[in-house]
Amino acid sequence: MQSTNTNTNTNSNAFLRTLFPIATLLCVALTSQAATRMNVDYRKTCFDPVQKGECAAGESRSLIYTNNPEALTRQDLADSGGTPYSFHTANVNAGRHRSFASHIAASGTVGGNIGYALIFRNTGSRNLSLTIRGKAAIDSCVPNGAGGAEIFTQTFNNYDRAVENYTIAPGASKFLPVTGVAPNYTMSTSSCPNVLVDFDASAALQVQHIAFRDARFINPNFASYVPMSYITGASVLSASAPPEDRYYKGLSPFSAVRFDASTTLSSSDRIGDRIPVRYSDYNGQTQNRDFGPQNKFDRTWWSNINAGGQSGLALTAMGSDVLTFTFTRTFAGQTTTNVFSPTTRDGTRRIHNLGNWGVVYTQSISISNPTANARTVDFMLSPVPNNTFFAATLNHNTVGAIWRSFNWKSGPDIAYATCRIPANTTRTCRGSYVLGGPGSADLIQYVRISQ
Repeated sequence: MQSTNTNTNTNSNAFLRTLFPIATLLCVALTSQAATRMNVDYRKTCFDPVQKGECAAGESRSLIYTNNPEALTRQDLADSGGTPYSFHTANVNAGRHRSFASHIAASGTVGGNIGYALIFRNTGSRNLSLTIRGKAAIDSCVPNGAGGAEIFTQTFNNYDRAVENYTIAPGASKFLPVTGVAPNYTMSTSSCPNVLVDFDASAALQVQHIAFRDARFINPNFASYVPMSYITGASVLSASAPPEDRYYKGLSPFSAVRFDASTTLSSSDRIGDRIPVRYSDYNGQTQNRDFGPQNKFDRTWWSNINAGGQSGLALTAMGSDVLTFTFTRTFAGQTTTNVFSPTTRDGTRRIHNLGNWGVVYTQSISISNPTANARTVDFMLSPVPNNTFFAATLNHNTVGAIWRSFNWKSGPDIAYATCRIPANTTRTCRGSYVLGGPGSADLIQYVRISQ
């Protein structure tokens, strides 16, 4: 059966006419006007790109993350002529969700253009309402491009401006191409497809991720797609590339987290000084998720740690790797579950590569300025040497500001939030960011006096 499209979007209608009858480091500069600290459940706050602040507790979107296999080969594609695969088949409940996928098209095995789509299947017995709040796709490996963060920039700058509404009948599916235009729905010369889709569902449904070279030739019987297992073993990219064991996919109930910290300025602080900050650490060894008292006091801290990478086994970091992803696959009556967390190890015996790409981090720092002069501070991000990460910024103090993205390969550290604290005042300043892919993890953070 065909899903019903109540949107007037031209491209979407073109798709229904031409296809088949069944259907990045984002930095967000957030500076609060509030002078008091908020008492929230850090794990249940969400990020609202329209209101530029936290949503009500419990409203965070779940996160469907897909990065395995990282290297896509010809046989993985839905129009390969062989088994039609779904990289990630997730069963989600009614509510608000975010899907983020990042892959690399293996040279010589995929070739040419590549497309990416999500398939939504109504597994219930009543009609289902599906609302697409925002979506974007980009080839993050284009030379001199903005990288994986651009999909967040595109989506958040146009959030809710091109809403798509669909009604899916029981047993029916909705094919949602995220790349290109009809009839192929592909990106030209694509090598690193990254896609982002924010959607709301009125009931439980199944979400499938597929890639293809031409949408006109994919298998239209979506119910027959085989859910791919967790791929392990050597990468097909090169002999020196990390094995597929290093990459993961799964579902987390949260797509955003928030952490509090505090500091007090001094009259002796000079421009360029790093200010000691008191914060709560997260210990990956003990799975301490209470975030407890602010028990750490330092001028720098880690976030988005990659325990198998540059930060080694330094699993203690501010708000790092707080999300656990669960990937469940049911095939031929057999169900297997993979859990990716800061304490589980991959096939190489290293901690999973949980840099938390696609997770919105908000850091809220209460800053006291007991001096007679107003001061300005910057929230800083510093990647480890020789790494690259993708970022976008939004200055909330500028009327009409929009998201801006860029890629960092070398140069000065990034100021992702700026806040001015008047004399004899305590102010709560906030900075948010999200990593796009593919890019580095292991970020060093600090607060710097800039004026």
